[in-house]
Order: sequence, then C-alpha cells, then structure tokens
Amino acid sequence: MNPAHNNNNNNNALDTQFSQLPHSGSEFGSKLQELCLYVWPRLETHPETMSRYASQLIELLSDAGNLAVVSHVIPELRPGAPAVECSLQRDIMTRIACARSRLHDIDQTDPSTYYKQVPRYEEEQRIFQEAEMYRASLLVQHSGHLSNEQKGRFRAWIDACPIRGPGPTQYVARFKQNASLY
Repeated sequence: MNPAHNNNNNNNALDTQFSQLPHSGSEFGSKLQELCLYVWPRLETHPETMSRYASQLIELLSDAGNLAVVSHVIPELRPGAPAVECSLQRDIMTRIACARSRLHDIDQTDPSTYYKQVPRYEEEQRIFQEAEMYRASLLVQHSGHLSNEQKGRFRAWIDACPIRGPGPTQYVARFKQNASLY
C-alpha cells in the first residue's frame, strides 16, 4: 500500500474526529483526551502533515476547562512543565499560554470553589453522585430504582458514612473535647 495514501486516510479520519467531537456531555472529556493523545506526539514526528490541525488544537486548548482535561494525559501541557523541543508544539504552547495561566490559577484555588471555575467538574461530580447512589441502592435494596424519599435517605446515609468521617476541623474539636475530660 502506498504510504502517502495511508497518510491521507489518517488525515481524513482525523478530520472526522475533529468535526465529530461533541461540544459537551459526559463523552466530551474522554473523546478530547483520545484526540489530543493521538495528535500531540504526531505534531513532533509529522510536523508537515499535522500542522494543518494546529489551529483546531489551539482553539480547543484555549479553554482552561479543556486544557485541564487534556493535561491529565499530556504532561507537557501542565503548568510549570519544561519547554518542549518541537517548534510546532512550542508554538501551540505559546498560543495557549493564557489558558495555561488560568489553569495554574485554578490549581491554586480552594477545592470548594473549583467547580465554579471549571463547569465540567460540577457535571463530573453529579455523575459520580448518581453512580454512587445507584451502587448503594443495589447493595442495600438489590434494586437501582429509588423513590425521591429513598434517595434523600440514601444521600443522608452516604454523606454520614463513617468511612469518610468528619472534616479535619471536627477531628480537632473532638480531640480538644476528649483531652479536657482527662
């Protein structure tokens, strides 16, 4: 098979992946990571054919939320990562510097306000809580279908789970209370 023909097929498949990337939803993060994991190393190995995707990649990674998702699988995109050797990758890094700066600011943020700065985090938390609720209902009632009242009781039970325990300030208060008894 002709290598140029194979390269054209790869580019057509990549064009399709970029065009069919969902703009939101539960699949978005994983699809974005897969796409970037495929494109990023090829920017270095095949710069002449991959340069046409640089603008699309810059557009995607200019959003701090998208960059946060992708930086989990591409360490070079993380704030404070060493400079890359490839000129095309370096150009992309320069153009997304603002998003990298915002990502660094988010990393320094109090976790309780993180979801306000990265909306996808809130969606992930909601999905995780739904899965946790379903799993708990299967374990306790052998059924995943719960009424709203049962969901409320399960949520209270999960939130009070002794494995999670109280927050650190409550431990300190308990320690002081117990220490004063002796």
